[in-house]
Amino acid sequence: MQVSRDYFSCANCHNKDFKRIYNFSISFHSVNFLDELIYDKTTDMLYQCTKCGRTFTPEQIEQTLNEIKKSRKKGR
Repeated sequence: MQVSRDYFSCANCHNKDFKRIYNFSISFHSVNFLDELIYDKTTDMLYQCTKCGRTFTPEQIEQTLNEIKKSRKKGR
C-alpha cells in the first residue's frame, strides 16, 4: 500500500514550515450592578510562515487541510 502525504503550505511562497505565535490580552468591561471591572483573559494563536512571515489561524489551516482531503477523495 502506497502512502502519500500532502502538506499545508503558505499561499504566498509555498513554504511548509511555520512557527507558532501567541498573543496574550485582557479585555475589561463594566457591569451595571458592580463597581468593579470584569476582565477576560484571551490567548490568540497564529502560525507564521518561516520564509515570508504571512500568518494563518488554526481555522484557516484546518479548512485548507479539509479541502486537500476532499480533493483526494474525488481523485480516487
